[in-house]
Amino acid sequence: MSALALVTSLSACGTKAGDEPAVVESVEEIAPGSRNARRALRSSFPGLYAEYLADRVQSEPLRFLLTTDEPPIGLKRMAMLAELYRDTGWEPIFVRDGELTHRAQAFFHYVPDLEHHGLGPDKYLRPAIREAAQRQDELRSALERIPMPGLRPAELDALSSLIEDPALRERDDMVSEILRRIFSAPTASTSPLPEHWRIHRQRLVAARAAAGGDAMLEARIADAFLDFGYDMRNGNWIHANPEADEEEQLRIIGEQMRASWESFSSSADYDAAQAALRAHEPHHDQYAKLVTERRRYAQIVASGGWPEVPAQAMSRGSRGNAVRTLAERLAAEGLYAGEVGNTFTRELEDAVKLYQRTHQMEETGSSSRGFWSSINTPAEDRLAQIDLTLQRWRESRIGDADYYFLVNIPDFHAEVWRNGVREMRYRIVVGNRQQECIGGRKQYVNATPIQSAVMSYVVVNPYWNVPPRIMREELLPALLEDPTYFETHGYEYETRSDGGTFVRQLPGENNALGAVKFIFPNPHGTYMHDTPRRGFFDYPIRAFSHGCMRVQDPMGLLEYVLTNDGQWDAANIERIQEHGREHRINLRTPIPVHIEYYVVRIDDEGHANFLSDVYRYDRMRLDPSAVADLDCSGTRSRPNLALSADGRVLTRDAAGNLVDARVATQQEAAPDALDNDDDSLPALVPAGGGDMGP
Repeated sequence: MSALALVTSLSACGTKAGDEPAVVESVEEIAPGSRNARRALRSSFPGLYAEYLADRVQSEPLRFLLTTDEPPIGLKRMAMLAELYRDTGWEPIFVRDGELTHRAQAFFHYVPDLEHHGLGPDKYLRPAIREAAQRQDELRSALERIPMPGLRPAELDALSSLIEDPALRERDDMVSEILRRIFSAPTASTSPLPEHWRIHRQRLVAARAAAGGDAMLEARIADAFLDFGYDMRNGNWIHANPEADEEEQLRIIGEQMRASWESFSSSADYDAAQAALRAHEPHHDQYAKLVTERRRYAQIVASGGWPEVPAQAMSRGSRGNAVRTLAERLAAEGLYAGEVGNTFTRELEDAVKLYQRTHQMEETGSSSRGFWSSINTPAEDRLAQIDLTLQRWRESRIGDADYYFLVNIPDFHAEVWRNGVREMRYRIVVGNRQQECIGGRKQYVNATPIQSAVMSYVVVNPYWNVPPRIMREELLPALLEDPTYFETHGYEYETRSDGGTFVRQLPGENNALGAVKFIFPNPHGTYMHDTPRRGFFDYPIRAFSHGCMRVQDPMGLLEYVLTNDGQWDAANIERIQEHGREHRINLRTPIPVHIEYYVVRIDDEGHANFLSDVYRYDRMRLDPSAVADLDCSGTRSRPNLALSADGRVLTRDAAGNLVDARVATQQEAAPDALDNDDDSLPALVPAGGGDMGP
């Protein structure tokens, strides 16, 4: 339907009821001959004129708008818009004939809800759209105020000479030619209907302006839609290819934006358009729960937040105004529903334990320094953490796989998801918070890296190939202190032909990797594994490893993985373990592993859990000024140690010579500090590659 089709609904004047020939909708329906022309002009003149006018309005106004050399201010994604509309023949999807389509209505009804996703609706309901809508309404109103040409009997008689003209009588386009001579005459005086000529000139100007207004409104809505899609889903290239260079990133984003556009533009009705919009949201169960919980915390903030509680020792039986304030504080967050009074009751103690559980504290039911620091965090800060977590989900590496592992570093848990259902959840230990000065910046050198990889095999009775840095920083200092350390802890070492030395720990009950490791090859050399150090799983915050993830129930996980891979055989696994030699089992179906960082998690009871920002990644995003805290210019690094071919620990003396570290220590010769990446000492090359320690 053309941009001006609405005018066909206007009635012509000068005809009598009961004397109407059949209405025609287009000149193409009119058969040749004067009689047919007269009947069509008498019955259908307004509609025929509307068709004539529409043909003379700017053809494809969107193309004119989006390919002009001087684009209108405010279109952020003009090149992409031109590409998308060019592929669909410049057909509008948001505004047709001056009216918003079901797609535009669905978009405008959906956008306000983006506040609950932590995205400001004003970014999409932008002033430029309101201005374009107002301008479009004014232009449409101006067009409607111009009278529609009708055809009275006297005016029809004035056309008789044309209708009976032998030169026109047999032409297939007879009516089109008559309309052209009426409305496209050079002047009013040369038109057979001068007043109609004048009206047409007014309507033509107004109709072209209205069509341009429609195109401008269309483009501005489309621009906002592309922004929404980019922010919600399409700008996330990392899930498709984490290693993509800049060119590949742009290609991925472009493909995702085109797919999003095609899905939305093909929606047949309002419900389908709403579904296409919701499809941009991350599909994981946690995202939907966070959106729900954000509504509640936003309401808490809007209501003034919660009171600050005086920090003083409290436990069951305590009394005073501070106890009342604590009850009010917990009630404000929805964690306490009992009576608010001056006495620390059992019910209040349970609420304190609930708070401690949802904030990774020991569930003592009594106050502590950490408790007061946490509970007096403003509601606005908690809402900001939720918003950032929602954004992290929109940046998630999780793609469309039905079966995958999800490791949430701040949660100190790993989960297995299949077909949208969590099938396993188990405790893990992640990388510790040791910081070192590298390149003038403090870095968490043992942080478990955020990444995605694919679990392709498991190893029963694994060796532990000790990485060079762990060798320098931990094993060699231990060996320096106790010359029998390697022997008593099951380590062996070998010197290669190139002079490099590698150390590994033999399989066995003392092996740092325990009975099994789960391998997903990646540039960081990290993996999941068993551990003989079981006590760490009792801590609520479990950041003790060198980057790998220790698993609380490794044999249960092994059974799950091999069962789902069609390879579980309990008797065979038992034989392998008893044999004591390293044994690799390749998975028939590799499993994606996504290691991510979400500081807020909604538990199975619906409570928001505010977790440890263990590596301060959220702090850096919420408070960019905190980056200054990372500066460590001038900090001295640890001395660099190495292992000689004969098993001695080496370092450098003040003159830069390699010496026996034990002798140097005994002589109290303090070696110069060496950078951790110093390669002047003999290389430490772990067998089988540099996998990171446990």
